[in-house]
Amino acid sequence: MATTVAEMQKRGALHWHVVLPFGTPADRAAARTYARRLHERSRSHGFGFVDRKLRTYSAEHAARYLGSYFSGGRGSKRPLSESVKHPDMPRRPVYVARRLTSTTGVTMRRLRQRRYRWVLQRQRVHQELSYAVATIIAGRPPPFEQLALVADVERLVPP
Repeated sequence: MATTVAEMQKRGALHWHVVLPFGTPADRAAARTYARRLHERSRSHGFGFVDRKLRTYSAEHAARYLGSYFSGGRGSKRPLSESVKHPDMPRRPVYVARRLTSTTGVTMRRLRQRRYRWVLQRQRVHQELSYAVATIIAGRPPPFEQLALVADVERLVPP
């Protein structure tokens, strides 16, 4: 199993999205066996409908599809921020297999670090922009390293 994502639907049903490797003949056979056995055991374990039609998607399409459950709130989807508060939602609504994270190098820690760097960079650009606008309004020449930024700002500031 590569990934699972739990979704709490607006009607109150817990819905699972399961992503299985499907690249090799062995992967395809294992995926078919998983779907068949899940269907066979669904009633005895209290599951509802199990879709046994396996669909192949590119990695990019699968990521967009699963990502829609995080940005959510469309159609029968609840936003993730609302879903995680539901008492029937599992403690970890998203699972990514170690094999997948070690192959791609993408982990939650790296994503958080990247987001932190992005926020810091955005704050720095905002500070530089504010300083450049203030120097233009005050009629002082800006420091040399900010001339390129000031040229862009001057187009926005009326003379």
